[in-house]
Amino acid sequence: MKPDKINRALLSDSLFEMRGNKVKWPTLRKAWLIDPAVADIRNYVVGRGRSIIFLDGMYETNLNQWAQKSPIERAVFFEFLVRHPRVNGGIYLLSWIGDFHNGCIIHFAWQYPQVRCWHALGENAEEFFERKAFAVYKDIAEILYKHSIHPMDSEVEEFIRSAT
Repeated sequence: MKPDKINRALLSDSLFEMRGNKVKWPTLRKAWLIDPAVADIRNYVVGRGRSIIFLDGMYETNLNQWAQKSPIERAVFFEFLVRHPRVNGGIYLLSWIGDFHNGCIIHFAWQYPQVRCWHALGENAEEFFERKAFAVYKDIAEILYKHSIHPMDSEVEEFIRSAT
């Protein structure tokens, strides 16, 4: 079966398997980057993730055009240090979180080209990286919903529950 879009092919043997062709991190609906949440995220990534970069600023999005809302939204960017006992040194998970009218979108990418050097993990590399990114996603979701007046979105809750 040929997928409609290359980034919507079904994934198997991963925590995204249960999402079918919704191959993305679930949107953190009704959770936004308010000052106390950003402060907690910063403390989490600078402390636990030993990030040396934390950017807090604004970006322009076209996702708000259908909601009659300003296209200027808040976003944060950081790197999160990840280590593995069989690999000398660490690697950073690069993370971007951006508000839009419906909540927050979160994206992750691994430090490149360093990620290519983690061959010591062999076939388990993909699962290792996915699980580490999931752990950061889960913690960020919990921080954002802690500061939201709304309960955790049911899709986010189901994703977290099924992946743990």
